[in-house]
Amino acid sequence: LSAHKSREEILVNLVIDSLTILVVDSFATVRLEKIIDVGSGGGIPGIPLAIFKPETRVALLESKGKKCFFLKEVTAELGLNNASVICARAEEAARKKPLRESFDAVLSKALAPLNVALEITTPFLKPGNSAFYYKGPRYLVELKEAEGALEVLGCKVKKIWEIEVPWIKRKNYLIEIKKYTPTPSSLPRRAGIPQKKPLP
Repeated sequence: LSAHKSREEILVNLVIDSLTILVVDSFATVRLEKIIDVGSGGGIPGIPLAIFKPETRVALLESKGKKCFFLKEVTAELGLNNASVICARAEEAARKKPLRESFDAVLSKALAPLNVALEITTPFLKPGNSAFYYKGPRYLVELKEAEGALEVLGCKVKKIWEIEVPWIKRKNYLIEIKKYTPTPSSLPRRAGIPQKKPLP
């Protein structure tokens, strides 16, 4: 479930890459009871963070059945009692009361462009807390395209973290978005619509 073949590639591009968020004060030094990795895929960044933050409950949200099965197998094999797998579309899960606006932090890596990711991830986040988006060098373009979505969703950019990934010549850009108001009840829209018609 990963394009990275060698152990070294997996270590650097998946595990260490995921853990770069631990240099972010508002994530690493704050007590977070519950966080959610939306579009977890192969468990990145959720599983490495569940290992390094055993005091935090980590929800791994994934829509594809095969990947959900993989996540359940891995978390069981690793004995990660603080990790749980939710097999559902984010747009549908975010409308359920036990999940909506119930998490202390939201994580998203390689899910969608920021204007789309915001709509399908911030509904999980408690107002007053932050969501973190792992982005590449196009992050400024994505931020510009997401200005309308940020306003509609009651969110603002709190900080952009530029982080050097150890051992490889690459930078991570972690965008920290703070949510100030509850998500409008009409959002997120039905599955597929945010991708086809991003918020203006």
